[in-house]
Amino acid sequence: MHGLTPVALMTKSASTFSVLLFCHALCYFAALPLLNAIVLRTLGADSQYFPWFRSSGTIGWIASGYAIGFAAKAMGLADVATDAVIFKMGAVAFVAAGILALFLASEEGERSEGAAGTPSPSVFALLADAKFMVFLVFSFLFCIPLALYFTYANTFIASRGVAHPEAIMTIGQYSEIVFLLLLPFAFNYLTAKRALLVGMACWALRYAIFAQSGDTEWMLITGVALHGLCYDFFFVTGMQYADRRAPAGLRNLAQSAVSWVTLGLGLWAGNMIAPLLDSRFIDRTNPAQLVFKDEFWLYPSVFAAVLLVIFALFYRDDTRLNDQSEG
Repeated sequence: MHGLTPVALMTKSASTFSVLLFCHALCYFAALPLLNAIVLRTLGADSQYFPWFRSSGTIGWIASGYAIGFAAKAMGLADVATDAVIFKMGAVAFVAAGILALFLASEEGERSEGAAGTPSPSVFALLADAKFMVFLVFSFLFCIPLALYFTYANTFIASRGVAHPEAIMTIGQYSEIVFLLLLPFAFNYLTAKRALLVGMACWALRYAIFAQSGDTEWMLITGVALHGLCYDFFFVTGMQYADRRAPAGLRNLAQSAVSWVTLGLGLWAGNMIAPLLDSRFIDRTNPAQLVFKDEFWLYPSVFAAVLLVIFALFYRDDTRLNDQSEG
């Protein structure tokens, strides 16, 4: 199904391209929670070390940046972002991943029956878990301001006059790898709730740093470098927490729920709100040099801080992700 990407490239109709790209996205985003579920199920009692395996995705993200840059240089492209070559490279990567998947060990899916022959819990068992549902709500709310970072961070740093903003942004990926490697050790000291609080606090801190940074380059770099703490302690911890909370037979569904709520609903809501902040707090008088007012990042910082306090005070869960039991 990932082959839809090169097919979309050959169409000249914007509507057809949009439909094909949407179908591609359905396949791509369905694969993300499935991959998480497979890795966590394979690790079993050693799921504490899931972040080490998850780091391969970040390494691939960095490698893709270098590959695209190399291709641009080899083809003499001035702006690879506007050339179809990036989609073609992505299509090749997807085909290669699909071929490799054929060589994975064949395993049965989650059992539909328990050890005693009784049916496994229905989806309502997951919906009835109040702690899991509250976790999903907070995940959704926290991903609303996250859309601002994904959409505007690079442009914001460039607007501050920092040289090579794209290179500065890669610091976030390297930071992500470092903290993915350290995260299993953090679970020896932190419950899932406290690890999530660390991630939430770092998101609020990052937005506050951006709001107060001015043209101070070290503050901008610090905000980007916090990405490892922000992403790993919130998103990766959330993936493992969902796996622990879900009853046997519903863990695949739990991963899908987390992806749908965060990368789906949360980012969608954030992108619906973003134009309101854009029109109010970004001066586009000179398109070549946008001016961000401090309030653009101050609003998401306050929003994240409020969510952090509410979550810390009212959410009760002492789940430990280094527990060697299957959960």
